[in-house]
Amino acid sequence: MTGVAWDSVHMVYLLSEERMSTYITATDGDLDSAFELYAWNIELAAALQSATAMVEVVARNAIDHVLTSWSHVKYSSSDWFNLPVFDERTKKDITVARQRVHRSGSQVSHGKILAELSFGFWRFLTSKKYLTTLWTPAIYRAFPNGDKDIWTRQKQVTRLLGNMTFIRNRAAHLEPLFRRDVYRDMSEARALMSWIDHDALAWFNSTLKLDGVLQAKPAFLDSKS
Repeated sequence: MTGVAWDSVHMVYLLSEERMSTYITATDGDLDSAFELYAWNIELAAALQSATAMVEVVARNAIDHVLTSWSHVKYSSSDWFNLPVFDERTKKDITVARQRVHRSGSQVSHGKILAELSFGFWRFLTSKKYLTTLWTPAIYRAFPNGDKDIWTRQKQVTRLLGNMTFIRNRAAHLEPLFRRDVYRDMSEARALMSWIDHDALAWFNSTLKLDGVLQAKPAFLDSKS
């Protein structure tokens, strides 16, 4: 209930001293300020989760589109989940995704499997591991506005997707994000969107709800920067 008093010392125990130590240290031991910072970090995490989710869905679908087309031409099948170039890790990820769909009671379909694959799965597909087997023949086309040199493009895409995955995971577990350069993170998110499609970038910019969160940053953080 709003307005009900709570004991900050007891809340440190409930949240764990280890978790709260970062915030307590950042506020020089002031518990009220530490909990204000923790609350703002939750809002920041939610906004960053939304941002990375937008990048994930657009990047995932862009990669899926080019792999579907390429697989149809090369292997006479649009179901690229069975490509012979996959290593055991990738095969296992796809198998687990299929099993999750099946356990949910839904009909196993291409789209349902896509939704069950992790952000890390898509980053791995763009990695050097698949440079000659997937990136060069197909995946580079998912980022048509990237660097003209497709090998440089691969390095840039996999690095930025890796950063987005890292941010998403930290945000999902409510890890401290208040010291991050969020403007740089969002610049990288915008770069990925623009490399995929200019409409994706415009949609991202119009949908992202981060400015209000950043404006609500506790004032004492600026005095420590």
